[in-house]
Amino acid sequence: MRERVREALGQAFIDTVLGPRLVADAASSLGALIDASKAHLVMLHRQGLIQPEAARLVGSALRRIEREGLAPERLDPAREDLYANLEFAVREAVGEDAAGRIHLGRSRNDLGATVARMNARALLGRTAASILDLRERLLALAGRHAETIIPGYTHLQPAQPITIGFYLAGVERAVARDWERLWDAHARVDLCPLGAGALAGTSFSIDRELMARLLGFARPVANALDAVASRDYVLEILSGFAGLALMLARLAEDLYLWSSTELGYADVSGAVAIASSIMPQKKNAAAIEHVKGRAGAVVGALAAALTATKGTHFMHSRDTSVEVVAPLGEAERALGVMLALITAVLDAISFRPDVGRARAAADFSTVTDLADALVRECDLPFRVAHEICAVLVREAVDVGHGPESIHADRVNAVAGARAGRPIALDEATVRDAPDPEAGVGRRRHLGGPAPDTVREAIGRAASQVAADRARLEARQAPLAAARAELERALAQIIGD
Repeated sequence: MRERVREALGQAFIDTVLGPRLVADAASSLGALIDASKAHLVMLHRQGLIQPEAARLVGSALRRIEREGLAPERLDPAREDLYANLEFAVREAVGEDAAGRIHLGRSRNDLGATVARMNARALLGRTAASILDLRERLLALAGRHAETIIPGYTHLQPAQPITIGFYLAGVERAVARDWERLWDAHARVDLCPLGAGALAGTSFSIDRELMARLLGFARPVANALDAVASRDYVLEILSGFAGLALMLARLAEDLYLWSSTELGYADVSGAVAIASSIMPQKKNAAAIEHVKGRAGAVVGALAAALTATKGTHFMHSRDTSVEVVAPLGEAERALGVMLALITAVLDAISFRPDVGRARAAADFSTVTDLADALVRECDLPFRVAHEICAVLVREAVDVGHGPESIHADRVNAVAGARAGRPIALDEATVRDAPDPEAGVGRRRHLGGPAPDTVREAIGRAASQVAADRARLEARQAPLAAARAELERALAQIIGD
């Protein structure tokens, strides 16, 4: 295959690129490469483009290599890539004449593009299943803590009381959108480049629709040049991965803060913590740190693929076909670690309801309910009620008091002075306003944190997870059917 080139491959090229790439591809892509070769062989046979005996020999060799694999010691990076090593193995098995005929009407370019899409399609399926597992775990934990009060935060300052369940249900909704984005990306991955050749197709009467069907693709890529020149779907997947990784890192950041001694809303078990080598009292939530840190690898993979794409021409090239695609596997591994670890953290974490409630009751995060009471009971504009409560908070803070120091007489005095008329809010209403459970319970509207509302939302979300899992399983069914058709067709050729 290197007859055009006089010189042997340089050792630096082999050691830094071709060798490592060959090892990685042999581990990740041999099965897809053989399947694509089988589909091409079946097509050639049906189109009368290969003699039956040559097809039988090549098909038998592919079946045997699929079963036995390529021995690592037989892989030679001097042959340039995995395809050339597979071709060499087939040629050794059946001879040059038969082996050389399967390459009719195809190129490494369309074959590599097809394998890349097959790998990406499988990767999306694996990741989608893992995300569904996480969503189920989030909802289960949310259901157990629909009444566990903590302060909700904005700008990292106590804002209004919420519950752990409300928070986790919200996280699940964000993760669900990440799942949907990756689900939608599948439609742009599920296109078959096989038959595009190097870039301009072939002069032989091939059947691209047949090859696409045998490999479980929705249809062929419409344009042969686009089929070999484009890896935009990789950027789309990596963008979805990066968004999910950042969401998981944000969840980890909150759990990390909650488990600090200073807040103490949560405690992580030793299953996801490590000890200190010098400080006996320490229990460090190290797994959470790895979730946060590993997000950098996912975002970095996106940056690497984007940068590798910049400056490429709209054609097949190794920077497009190799350097853009390589970060996808790295990102899947990093995201897989994040998903596994955050799931383990959720299994290992416990919450301290008394601590969260006490903090919510003590930090003025309920004062919005007092403003609401002034609006509801005294017919004040909310902005005026807001000003009144801000004055009351400032007065209490100035003398080192908490929200329990606010009484009806002072509320009515400040409110009356601001409103220019008598205000008579009763003491019971003022006492009820700082109660975190009461404040949360009043927010019963759609999307609110009231426990019953949260449970209803969890129920709807759980139904959606079940529907999404059914969708994912339904998407896998055509792949199984296509593989069965491919194997039947190959068996007919080789007489198996």
